Amino acid sequence: MIFEPFTQVDCSLTRRYAGTGLGLAISTRIVRLLGGNIWVESELGSGTTFHFTARFRSLEGAKGLTADAMYNDLAGLSVLVADDNEKNREVLRKQLEMIGMRPVPAEGGAAALSALERARENGVPFDLAVVDAGMPGVSALT
Repeated sequence: MIFEPFTQVDCSLTRRYAGTGLGLAISTRIVRLLGGNIWVESELGSGTTFHFTARFRSLEGAKGLTADAMYNDLAGLSVLVADDNEKNREVLRKQLEMIGMRPVPAEGGAAALSALERARENGVPFDLAVVDAGMPGVSALT
């Protein structure tokens, strides 16, 4: 039941618990698309562990392929990183920089829209945007 999407009757719960209730439902869809299964093991007082399986094709010629070579196609891409949570923004910025991308952080929806407009005006649009779907004041889903 926890892997199915649900609707909250009282929207204040979303704010209180800072979630939409869709994380596990989305994870389930992704895992199923990958030909796998997802399940949970939980014991009161001990904690919860989530597991999943997935099927991947073997990449021809992947033997000896280094992580650096795998990221070559991403190196130099400009990425708008829009999230109202400073910690999330900073972690993602560092990860993207480690693989050679050029992240541009934006603190929330309004800042992201401004960054997009500036990029368009300067003739250098972003190659990619990573946007938090749950930012206050702006829906990333519409």
